[in-house]
Amino acid sequence: IAAIEIKIARGTIKDKANFKVEEDVAALRKAMEGLGKLMSNHYQPISEKHVKHLSVLVSLFCVVLFFIGTTEKTLIEVLTQRSNAQRQLIAKAYEKGTGRKLVADLEGDTHGDFEDLLVALVTPPAVYDCHEVIKAIKVRLCVQLSAA
Repeated sequence: IAAIEIKIARGTIKDKANFKVEEDVAALRKAMEGLGKLMSNHYQPISEKHVKHLSVLVSLFCVVLFFIGTTEKTLIEVLTQRSNAQRQLIAKAYEKGTGRKLVADLEGDTHGDFEDLLVALVTPPAVYDCHEVIKAIKVRLCVQLSAA
């Protein structure tokens, strides 16, 4: 009988050393605090009555652009540089601390492919895989029905 060699594969994202879930939750909360307020369907128009001078408008625009970039960077850094197990701990701690689900807040504060990516990162793998399989089956059924 030949010996069977079994290798256990491990993903490329390793647990973050000195991981502190509270710090990551605080960073995410701070990052998303401004996103929903500054971005609703990408941008909210600034009323003329709030802007008296062009220089004020330019200053506000620069602050908004800087703030949006910073918060997106924080979301990316925290969620992509943690292992899946750590992201699940972050999601649980976020819900415990805010009373809201992290996925729901990400869906409300981000848009498009960026939203899809962040939601995928914080969704438990089994749930995400099931979602993707169901989506693929629906697409396949639609293709078959349209071809019939």
